[in-house]
Amino acid sequence: MNLACHNCHEGQNKPTVTAMLSAARLEAGQPVTITVTAQHATAKVGGVLVDSKGMGSFELVDPTGTRLFDGTMTQATHAMPQTFANGQVQFAFRWIAPQMTGTVEFDIWSNAGNDNLMPADDGSNETIAAVSVGCDALWYYVDSDGDGAGTERGKQYSCEPIPNRITIGGDCDDMNPAVRPGALEICNNIDDNCDGQIDEGHNPVLLLTDADGDGFGSKTGMTMIGCPPVPGYATNFDDCDDTDPNVYPGAPEVINGRDDDCDGQRDEVDPTTGGSGTGGSAPITPNGADSSGGCAVSAGNAGTSASLLAILLVVGGVRRYGGAQASHRSRSA
Repeated sequence: MNLACHNCHEGQNKPTVTAMLSAARLEAGQPVTITVTAQHATAKVGGVLVDSKGMGSFELVDPTGTRLFDGTMTQATHAMPQTFANGQVQFAFRWIAPQMTGTVEFDIWSNAGNDNLMPADDGSNETIAAVSVGCDALWYYVDSDGDGAGTERGKQYSCEPIPNRITIGGDCDDMNPAVRPGALEICNNIDDNCDGQIDEGHNPVLLLTDADGDGFGSKTGMTMIGCPPVPGYATNFDDCDDTDPNVYPGAPEVINGRDDDCDGQRDEVDPTTGGSGTGGSAPITPNGADSSGGCAVSAGNAGTSASLLAILLVVGGVRRYGGAQASHRSRSA
């Protein structure tokens, strides 16, 4: 790539650069039209440089808007910066294939600038295009992580297979085998499927540390943005003790001196049932007294008195019967 363009336009305001060729395969001496498009939301003007690396020769499609770079036949550029319209600027060149069999790659550069005549704050970007001459060719990619998709960086166009390379590209992270075109997009703040979007189809929310794994987050723990379920995190911060999985909102309250259900109270247990509740035990009244203050005997005491009376009657009867028997025996004697 021509370093003069990079040295002049080195800002961070980078455009998106694409190139379209009117044919993918040529025969020697045939032409191909190369159309370069730069896109940017706020740029005012843009330029272009196309380099065939010493192969073939360029012809000018628009002599008023383009020119050959420094009088060479293998580099073409803009005659003057062109104005962006609807967020893009476009240039076209015609290239004539040389007498050869093989492939030719084009280095293509473009920039997005403002109109202050100061190129240092412009941004530039680049892409690669290629044609084959007299043969059919494919792009070959390096697949460093072995996931079946190669990185666009360093790709090569060839009519012959290239050892240790594959013909499927588009990998946006060739050091991570879980990231590749067609991969399942998960909620992890990563473009897993290399479609230019992050976490599409998910709804990231604020997550809070759930150290004890009870499904409730700590009020004072670490936070993160993610899509539940995430191990070790919860979507709420209501846990009043994130070190004990038995303590959480709605947990059974037991008598143990702790706030098991995180409601701000301790041991609020109903003694009549042994379970959680706000009610106390039923009123207890003294024996022999009703709730109105009278002297009625309670059901339990009344039953006890009746049983005692029956025993006394029986005992008394036996004594009288025994006494009669004793008198009878005495008279008989």
